[in-house]
Parts: sequence; C-alpha cells; structure tokens
Amino acid sequence: MLLPKGARVVFQLHYHNAQLAAQTDLTELRLKAAKGPVQKKLHFMRVGRFNLSIPAGNPRYEIEAGSFVGQPMRLIAIHPHMHMLGREMKVWAEMKDKSVTPLIHIDDWDFNWQGFYWFSTPVALPVASWISLTAAWDNSERNPSNPNKPPRDVHWGERTVDEMGHAAILYTLDDEVLK
Repeated sequence: MLLPKGARVVFQLHYHNAQLAAQTDLTELRLKAAKGPVQKKLHFMRVGRFNLSIPAGNPRYEIEAGSFVGQPMRLIAIHPHMHMLGREMKVWAEMKDKSVTPLIHIDDWDFNWQGFYWFSTPVALPVASWISLTAAWDNSERNPSNPNKPPRDVHWGERTVDEMGHAAILYTLDDEVLK
C-alpha cells in the first residue's frame, strides 16, 4: 500500500473485556518497504452492510450487499468479517456476460479465523462486474458462540458483542501505472 514520506500510520484494535485476569498485549506492526520500483498501488474497499439490527432469537438473519466494478481490477486478497453470531459468508463476482467467479465461502463461521485470504493468482474483474456478498447470523439460544444469555437484539458496532458483516478486499487497478 502506498505510504507517502511523512505519513502517520494509525491502526485500530478491538479488545473484548471478558473480565478475565490481566493480560499483556502482544500486538506488533511490521512494515516492509518495496525493494524496487512499484508498478501498482494496492487499493482497499469493503462490501457489506454497516447498519445491522439482528433480532433476539432469530436463528438465521441474512443480508445481501454488493458493489459495482467501475474500472478493470485484479483482486489480491479478501478479508471476511463478522463477530460471534456469524454463521456464514459468501462472496462472488458476476461478470457482464453472467459468468460467476467464487471469491470466498465460509459455511461454518469461526470468529477466530478472521484474517486476509490471499488469492494464489489475482482475480481479474472487468468493468461492469458486480461483487456480491451474502451473510447470515444465528442470534438464537442454540448458537453456542452467542455471548448473550438470553439472546438480545444485536446491532452493528465495534465491540465483540456487537456485530459486523462485510468483506474487505485488496485490489489493483489494471489501468493504473505508477511512475
């Protein structure tokens, strides 16, 4: 990612106060500079919903979201993101010719699996493609990961006991050439 000279680096961490014994934070930030000329800038986008309201007791609350591709691009990595109530997330791209390219499908969500999944080969998306996302949460008593006993309405938020539902995508633009 482009980091201009003199830029400030700020990153955000989400801590969950589980009222356990004091623990030490072992967070690290490692930056690695390019060794030669950079041909492409890495861009970031999120596809999802940012206004969730998951009713208490609902065993399968679902959303759909999408994003139009306005420039030819190549997807480098994807980062699905939900919290404790997450059950499933699926992201795919539909091309103008109606062909479909799967990007990720996690059918048994685990909060501990969060991270970037790097494509072994960048995924080319032409102009007028559409990136789609579906996600589902289980806010019932049957969900062993539900932190609320009994279940309560859960809304979008940054705490672990709140919820999120999006996929972050890293990509390059085909038409962009840095000098």
